[in-house]
Amino acid sequence: MEQQKKKLIHKLRYKYRLILINDETFEENFSFKLTPMNVFVGFSSSLVSLTILIILLIFFTPLKEYVPGYTDTQTKRNIQQLLFKADSLEESLKAKETYYKNLLDIMNGGNGLTDSISSPKKASSKITKSNTGEKELAFRNEFEKNSSSKKSDSKPEITADYKNLFLMTPTKGLISKPFNPGENHFAIDIASIPEAPIKAVQEGTVIFADWTPEAGKTIVIQHTNNLISIYKHNSALLKKVGMFVGTGEVVAIVGNTGEYTTGTHLHLELWENGKALNPEELLTF
Repeated sequence: MEQQKKKLIHKLRYKYRLILINDETFEENFSFKLTPMNVFVGFSSSLVSLTILIILLIFFTPLKEYVPGYTDTQTKRNIQQLLFKADSLEESLKAKETYYKNLLDIMNGGNGLTDSISSPKKASSKITKSNTGEKELAFRNEFEKNSSSKKSDSKPEITADYKNLFLMTPTKGLISKPFNPGENHFAIDIASIPEAPIKAVQEGTVIFADWTPEAGKTIVIQHTNNLISIYKHNSALLKKVGMFVGTGEVVAIVGNTGEYTTGTHLHLELWENGKALNPEELLTF
């Protein structure tokens, strides 16, 4: 075994001469001595150096993005931000849907849908003897009985006659679809020119101004005497929720937004305590 090792070492260290000769003149141009050991070491060093260079190029240049399964740090941050935005948009959409359902329920004569998240629990109004004296408790009970009897004896409020109220025509145009409750069309459609201004039929407070899938950009105004006006399919909304508008003040622009639109027009609804009114009987066209 030792002799074989010595022979192998001797072969690895055996010197060879590499000569480059001109093929035509046979002139020696270049020559140097080589050993198998030098060739092996040189080839291994070159391979290691090339490997290190490739690794450095991949990790410190944009080439690393082409490595399967690798994700850039900035890309991860962008994905996280998009996930947060998607969650916030989902929560906002749920809140808008709840608000829209509450609004529809109120316009239909209901008291609004309960929301356990936004509405705090009402504290109990019961009075116990441990917290209040007997005389005060008796006085309050008597007062409540008197107030309840007065309410029962009082006459109900008289509904306002909206035909005698002054309501301004919201925009110029022709009625393309009349008021027809039988077809669940509790409004009139006013065909108008694009980008025409829409005016408030009466002074009031904006209680809804946002986009809905069916009606597009919609604005709702609460007027006096429980009168509500709704303007749908607008191209732009010029007022925000909570703003007070006067009679004839421009609140939106005629458009063609929403899934249920049939062209450039204004979808106008008037409601009184959950009852739909015919705008043709109250406005002049």
